[in-house]
Amino acid sequence: MSSSGILIQLFRVWARRPELAGSIAGWGSYCFSRCSALALSQRELVIDRTTALCGADY
Repeated sequence: MSSSGILIQLFRVWARRPELAGSIAGWGSYCFSRCSALALSQRELVIDRTTALCGADY
């Protein structure tokens, strides 16, 4: 899956759980930016865990 596909899946999770979207918006804009201290593999784990906890397909 392309990186844009990954983000689309994550945004679908947030669309289903708007209370998460509001509370995570500031963190997400940093975490998934090029300024982040997280490596690409670490970001992938964050995405995987978030979608799993929300019961979303990924």
